[in-house]
Formats: sequence, C-alpha cells, structure tokens
Amino acid sequence: MQVTNRSVKAGGYTTYTLEAVIEQQRYVAQHVIPDAAYAALNVKDKNDLVEASLWTNLMRTIEHQLR
Repeated sequence: MQVTNRSVKAGGYTTYTLEAVIEQQRYVAQHVIPDAAYAALNVKDKNDLVEASLWTNLMRTIEHQLR
C-alpha cells in the first residue's frame, strides 16, 4: 500500500487530501476546513483531528467501492 498526504490552502480554506493505492486501485479522501475553524482548535488536537477525519473518510471510500 502506498499512501500520500497533502494540504492546499486557498480562499480561507485548507483542503487536506489522503490518497492510498492498494492493489493498483486508487482511493482518495478529503477534509476541507475553514482556516479560522482550524485556528480555533486546541493546538495539541489539530493534527490528530484532521488525520482521524481523513482516515475515516478513506475507510468509508474503500468500503463503498468494495460493495
């Protein structure tokens, strides 16, 4: 499994993208959050919250495509 993670800031929002390639099948999950909302989060929880959301979305995407 190959996994890539990236973020792009534009227009007051940041889009976080997690991409996984499993057995030549590409799965992509995104999490979009306003920069002001992200700034209001507890410093120690910011990355964990975004990462948890991305992995949850990725697992849902994989599950949906397997059905």
